[in-house]
Order: sequence, then C-alpha cells, then structure tokens
Amino acid sequence: MIDAVKILEEKKFKAFSMYLREDGIMNTVFEDNILITIDDVEGALNWVESLGGKKYLNLFEGGYNTDFDPFVREYASSAEENNYTIADAIITSTLSLNMVAKFYIQYNKPHMPTKVFKSRDEAIQWLLSFK
Repeated sequence: MIDAVKILEEKKFKAFSMYLREDGIMNTVFEDNILITIDDVEGALNWVESLGGKKYLNLFEGGYNTDFDPFVREYASSAEENNYTIADAIITSTLSLNMVAKFYIQYNKPHMPTKVFKSRDEAIQWLLSFK
C-alpha cells in the first residue's frame, strides 16, 4: 500500500511493484501467492541501477503466501551482492511471512540493518532514522 508521500519512480514486475518515494525509501510490494526467484531480483536490481545506482532505505511489504527461493535469501543477505541498500524493513501481515522473515534474519544474518515490523508506520520511522 502506498501512502501520501510523492512517488518519484515506479516499476511493475511480475512478482512485485517497486516505488521510489521522495523520502528516499524504495517500497517493494509483493504479489500474493508467488515465489520470488533470482530472476525477479535481477530485474529489480537492473531497474535500480538504471535510476543511478544509489543506495536506498528498503521497505518490503509481503503479499499473502509470498515465499522466497533459498538462493534469493542468501543473495539478499550478502555484503558483496547488496550494493543498493542502506537498511531493510520487512512488513509482515501473516504468521507464515513473519516466520519466513525472522528465519531470514536469524539464519542468513544480513550484512545491512534489517528488522521485521507489523506496523507500516513504525517500519518507515525506523528506516528514516538512517538518513
């Protein structure tokens, strides 16, 4: 869901939509009932690079029954492959997504600040503390 902040750029992909907000947050909203693959990630990274290759505060909003290929979790957590990230906030609206997000943080140990939220407002506030 997109709030009243102005959207500077947006891109729709098969598995998710991405919105660059004027406050520097890159908001990714995942579709329902989808498995995110490395091909999805590569498409998103190519688009972010086309915007100038800056680092962003990432706000991820999971859809219902969204899942991530294990390789995607490993890739997303690595310092070498994550060139466009300052911090990641993950909003979970279901118990299963909450479990996946917490597993990702505990098992993959992302190299950038990463936190799980149930509240969108709290996630945005936390992200903006990195500006």
